[in-house]
Amino acid sequence: MEKYVRQLISIEFDDKKEIFNGFLIDWTADWILLKNNPVDFIIDGYTILKNKNVKAIIQDKDHEFTERVIKLKGLKTSAEEIIPLRDLSSIIHFLANKYEIFQIATKSDKAVYLGKLIELDEEELVIDFFGNRRTI
Repeated sequence: MEKYVRQLISIEFDDKKEIFNGFLIDWTADWILLKNNPVDFIIDGYTILKNKNVKAIIQDKDHEFTERVIKLKGLKTSAEEIIPLRDLSSIIHFLANKYEIFQIATKSDKAVYLGKLIELDEEELVIDFFGNRRTI
């Protein structure tokens, strides 16, 4: 992974259909932090992925071209502040304090949770989901 730091990559997983694109910011044995490149020559937020069941890390000529265009546009491909990747609790608390609103996606394509942190303990995560409290 070290050779991909601050470079545009795509990550495929054995257990997910979606391919994740972004600039590798940081990683641990458990987590991967990407500066998100959802489409074309855009950077939009961050993606934190569980570092489990990684099938492939892809970096080809298309990635190099896209990376070059993004950098020529003057978009920042590094992080201003590194999100701590110690454990889920530290990640969620950092996001809640820094950004207030965040999104959590599950393995299911049908479940995405966007909101503000209300409570987090060992057994449950409670977020204010646009006015409706949900427990995950």
